[in-house]
Amino acid sequence: MKYLWSLVSQKWSAYKFRFVPWLVFNMTDKTARHSTQMGDRVDQVDVLQSLESIFNSFEQYFSLKDDLTLYDELHDQHQDILRQVAGFSLVRSPSTVPEAGQGVFIGSGLAPAGRVVCLYPGTVYQPYQPVLIQSLTNQFIFRCVDGVHVDGSHGWLSRAIFRSCVGRDQVGLCRVADTSWLTPRPVNPLNVGQFVNNENSLHRANVSYHELDVPHHFPLKLRKFLGNIHFESSAIDGEREMRIVILLALRDICEGEELFSSYMTVIR
Repeated sequence: MKYLWSLVSQKWSAYKFRFVPWLVFNMTDKTARHSTQMGDRVDQVDVLQSLESIFNSFEQYFSLKDDLTLYDELHDQHQDILRQVAGFSLVRSPSTVPEAGQGVFIGSGLAPAGRVVCLYPGTVYQPYQPVLIQSLTNQFIFRCVDGVHVDGSHGWLSRAIFRSCVGRDQVGLCRVADTSWLTPRPVNPLNVGQFVNNENSLHRANVSYHELDVPHHFPLKLRKFLGNIHFESSAIDGEREMRIVILLALRDICEGEELFSSYMTVIR
């Protein structure tokens, strides 16, 4: 019984940071760390220009249907490009933390301090939109400081919602969001932020979350590399900038190191 309780307690310690009701009552301005504790606020213009530069270097594919063979080819190709442009590549592998599932590692190169190392993909929900059902047994719900949620799960319900929303917002022959992050081989290798594990006593956070809103003038042809989509259409909810969550390196992160964040650290 003691072992069972210990196992349940360990699972809950990680899951509670993604359980919406717990977050609603516990994540406040008093519990979330602020930028004064984590360094200066990021320059949104610089970050978006950096992402544009990386995305422009990627292969500008035009397939509107999910093609796993194509995703395999582009994933490998874009990992090489990411290494050339940003100085590092990423790999998803079993975490070094027991019972933590998958983790994200620097596969090659070095991610310098202040560099965007991951993006957190998923369906974006406004504070007044329903997300409770999707959050049940879902460890990939991310709550922003202003109550916006990002559902980064690839489970059946979350996956179906994301794909449906992308199809709804489709603009001609241009993809409006990346759906390949729902597979093991994302076309944009940065779209793995949902697999970054929480820090612990042995592994302190080496990345931090930052919230950004992508302006409407962000190139449409590059949005196929962003893994986010609004839950509600603009016809019903109005025109909104796209909320994205980036993970920035807090220090130089070397090849082979696993990425760790603090789930209660969100900086705007």
